[in-house]
Amino acid sequence: MAACSSNSPATPPTDAGGATDGSNTSATDGATSAADGAGRDAGTDTGASASDSGPPDARADTGLLLDAGPPVLNACTTYVDATAAGADRTLVWGFGIAADPRRCLMIAAGQTVTWSPMSAGHPLSPKGGTTPTPIPTNATTGGVITFPDVGSYGYVCDFHPSMTGAILVVP
Repeated sequence: MAACSSNSPATPPTDAGGATDGSNTSATDGATSAADGAGRDAGTDTGASASDSGPPDARADTGLLLDAGPPVLNACTTYVDATAAGADRTLVWGFGIAADPRRCLMIAAGQTVTWSPMSAGHPLSPKGGTTPTPIPTNATTGGVITFPDVGSYGYVCDFHPSMTGAILVVP
C-alpha cells in the first residue's frame, strides 16, 4: 500500500500534458502520474516535486489543497491509499488503532469505510475536518459509512481520545 506524503511543494504540480487543472497527483519520485488522469494509481502521493508548476488544486469548497500536500487532521500527516476498487477499507476499531497507519486512510468519493467491531465501549464520533460529515455522533452499531463527498473527515472514540484518525476522500 502506498502512503501519501505531506511534502509542501515549492511550486504546485501540473499533469503530464502540462495542464494546470490539478487533476493528478505526483508519484513518490517526483514524476507526474497520468495513469488515470486522477493520479490514484499505485505508488502515488499527494506531494509534489519542486520541478512541478501550476496552480494548486483547490477541490471545490472542501478547503483541500491536495497538490500542496494532504491536510493534517488528528495527527494524520500521511494517508494509506485505499482508493483501488478491491482495497481493504476496514479499520479494526479498538485501542490498536492509535498505532495503526491505516487510521489515516485515503479513499475515493463514494467508497465506504468499515469500523469493526463497533461497540458501546468505543462509540465513534466525528472530530474535525469537512462539514457536514457522514460520520455519526456516538455510533455504537453498524460501522459501515459511505463517504459521498470529497473532503477530510476526522473521527475519534468518545471515551478514548487516543483512538483517532482521519479519512481523506479524493475525487
